[in-house]
Amino acid sequence: MKFGKYGALIGPIILLAGCQMSSDAAGLRDARLDAYYAASEATEGALYADATYDMPVSGTATYEGQATIAVGNQATTRQDLFAGTSTYEARFTGYEADIDGKLQNFVVREDLSVQELEQVLNAYASADTTAEQERALKSIMQNASVVDGEVILTARGEYDPSFLTFATDGTLTSGTRVTDLSGQTSGAFMGDGAEYLAVYGSSDDGLSFDQGGQDRFGILLSLSRK
Repeated sequence: MKFGKYGALIGPIILLAGCQMSSDAAGLRDARLDAYYAASEATEGALYADATYDMPVSGTATYEGQATIAVGNQATTRQDLFAGTSTYEARFTGYEADIDGKLQNFVVREDLSVQELEQVLNAYASADTTAEQERALKSIMQNASVVDGEVILTARGEYDPSFLTFATDGTLTSGTRVTDLSGQTSGAFMGDGAEYLAVYGSSDDGLSFDQGGQDRFGILLSLSRK
């Protein structure tokens, strides 16, 4: 199981700029984006790693990284892109594991058009270095807002390290726009020594997205490293 085909989701909200807000809110936004960008660099190896069965049978592990969520309005073809951080606590006992995850510290770029999204993805894909990616995305992405709320993920009991199932639930609020997530996501431990934990979910795979009582198409990707 590899997550390389979802790699395009990581680029769109690496760094955003240009929002009119108070200096305190702007500072919080920038701090959250700095954390997201650092986590993206730290977890990039998960995109190229294989799922592993070399798992501990006792002890605990903490995984930290980033989370990217895209929510699309099919009627308007506009998309909201969220960027935040992830933390997972895993407790291993024999062939069982209890895993508690939290996605939080989000910012969002709302109502991104298809053309704007293509610009972002093309700029990210064509950059040769992370510094170039950062500069390209800063020049393209605008109007990031600070988000309240979090997404909670839980897995319990016997598990397949290459195909985890998480109960997933959360609410993200930006101004008057409320995005609710509920259902399940899938995940896998990746790399030597289970270095990474990758989690993915979408409207096609049991994860529901709702905005104002309307179903939305959405995708969630979280990459974390211990």
